Amino acid sequence: MRFKDTKRFSPVIYENDIPHDRDLYWISPEAIPTKVRDLEKFMKKFIIDRTWWDRQRTRCVHGYIVRDAVDFEGGDVLVDGLNVIVNADGTRYIPHLDYTINADGDIWIPGRMYTYLNFWKISREDRMTQMKTLGNPYFTDLSFENWLIRERMRKEFKDNGWFKCRQKGLSEEEACDTGWCFLFLNDIQVAIVGGEDIYNDNTFKMVKRGVYQLYNTQFYKEIAIDNSDMFKTLNTGVEIHSRTAKNNAQILSGLNSLYKAHLEEIGIMRAGLSREIASFVKPSIRTLGGRRTGYITYTGTSGKYEDGVEDIEKMLYDPNAYDLLTFKNIYSKDVDPESITANFIPAWKFKVIDDDGNSLKAESLKLIEEERKQLKSSEKAIKIASEPNTPEEMFSITAGGFFGEVISHQCSEARSLIITHKKLQRLERGFLHFKDRRKPWEGVEWEIDEDKGDVVIAEHPCRDGEGKVIDDLYEQGTDSYDFSEAMTSSSKLASLVYKKYNKDVRLEENTIFNNFVALYLDRPTLEQGGRETAYENAAKLSIYYHTLNLIEYTKIAIFDYYEKWGLEGYLKLRPDFVIAQMVERTDVSNKYGFPGSLVPHALIKFKDWLTPDNIFNCPFDELLKLWAKFKIAKNYNCDITIASSLCVISVEDQLLSNMGSSTDRKVNERTFKGYKQMNGMLMPVYK
Repeated sequence: MRFKDTKRFSPVIYENDIPHDRDLYWISPEAIPTKVRDLEKFMKKFIIDRTWWDRQRTRCVHGYIVRDAVDFEGGDVLVDGLNVIVNADGTRYIPHLDYTINADGDIWIPGRMYTYLNFWKISREDRMTQMKTLGNPYFTDLSFENWLIRERMRKEFKDNGWFKCRQKGLSEEEACDTGWCFLFLNDIQVAIVGGEDIYNDNTFKMVKRGVYQLYNTQFYKEIAIDNSDMFKTLNTGVEIHSRTAKNNAQILSGLNSLYKAHLEEIGIMRAGLSREIASFVKPSIRTLGGRRTGYITYTGTSGKYEDGVEDIEKMLYDPNAYDLLTFKNIYSKDVDPESITANFIPAWKFKVIDDDGNSLKAESLKLIEEERKQLKSSEKAIKIASEPNTPEEMFSITAGGFFGEVISHQCSEARSLIITHKKLQRLERGFLHFKDRRKPWEGVEWEIDEDKGDVVIAEHPCRDGEGKVIDDLYEQGTDSYDFSEAMTSSSKLASLVYKKYNKDVRLEENTIFNNFVALYLDRPTLEQGGRETAYENAAKLSIYYHTLNLIEYTKIAIFDYYEKWGLEGYLKLRPDFVIAQMVERTDVSNKYGFPGSLVPHALIKFKDWLTPDNIFNCPFDELLKLWAKFKIAKNYNCDITIASSLCVISVEDQLLSNMGSSTDRKVNERTFKGYKQMNGMLMPVYK
């Protein structure tokens, strides 16, 4: 379907539905005196067309109907069978808007949208001059959907996220929605919150600009307070607040009559901050009986994946967890039929439109594709992230990561595929337990616990016919830490297990090879056992997969743990074959592990490993996210990426070992087999 003759939705602007020619409406707001004495004298020249204003007020509150406003033939945004249900009586039901169009094509728009189209002023393009100017908005199908989604919020008592690229007009619409509250409600508070001043200030100014442009109307309210933080009516008790959160989750504390909290540009905020703010707001927008008295709207734009964009991603893919409106996921490719998201607006909407404001999907997609083709790989990745057509594209990471925009984008795309496709979600979460804590070398057992488990496994160890883990199939890399508590660090112990390819191991369907199969990433509190628990979990992975653990030799307490518990045989000795490729000579004397000074070289090796095949075969969305975000910077925690690099170093060292002669090979190239008693002592045995 497509909308037709849409100027009819703006009868005040285009349909000659106007007040008496002596009404104040015809005088520009700037020409009206602001002082009471001057205003009284000025008003003697005019009359108030009360009948007309009463009719307009009714429309602004209850909505407006345009007859025969839809052509059921044509259009590729609202499509029968995709997002429109055709009923037997000829009516059309649009599920994501909870809206029914009668068989005659009559369209009702909400009062807030009528206000927006007929009385609100925004900065928009003048179609005649093709220049930006202050004027009334045009009708668009995107705006129609947006205003009906706001109606859904109040009908379903839900919050909403507007997750999209820039230049979709959401800030102007949200400013009008707030302005409508200012004009037509009493005794309520609205708060606009940004992580930085520029974001809440900009929307706050839009609200005030729109209200002052109504100074010549009967909707205008006298202003009691107008400063950079508050905009308040004189007699009706409505307050609009502009606040900058920075790092303060309780920024809205003290607002006890909150009707709407608008969290602007949450992707710019610190990770988790928007959700923390919401957790403090939610109790204040409910009665003691739990009924809703207010709503939260989140605005988030795509682009660089950093900080609060993680919040956008969590909300988008798990809207129920955040009390958001849900939508059928019709934009991702090959998703489960029941897959849902929060409100996502693809870049092609409102990209190319016709004269009636209908988005032309085919033309828009073609234009976007042409724009992308003209760009270099790195520029293309940024373009895709900035103007996504699917949720997967929205989280392409372009924040100057160490591995570059292309790899960052591929990691993000692979991660989104896992999140949106259940068949790719193969991880188990649980615990590894020693069979006998006093004899850890006797083995460990797996217990699934999806809620509390601290070890994540994509594939359990491959075993031979006797049930033993196949030798020399796995490598392990670990980035550790030394202190259980650190006031200035949030580093975690990261330990990964990597499965190599072995021609003698039968490959079942979906078998992993040349990739990661197990992950431990945590920093246990003192109550949970502190660093000893972290070391223990790394050791359990070594035992479970029967592999040697290559550990960065900077934080050395973990080496003492392995030796203390008789697990020294599970430590990987220094990988001298790889080290010899990195430096001509080294003065390092550590027997085990990988020198911390050579970590930059290891990261370069790992970058070479990050090919599309390896990226898209990685089963861990957490790894993909952290690889894409990785950068070398002060106070940036890079534990997981270093652990990944150590796995790759270990694999390469083994390959180099196999290429050399046995006489040239050092003791560190042995494969650990187990333990045996020798002269009353437990000693590791190698083949």
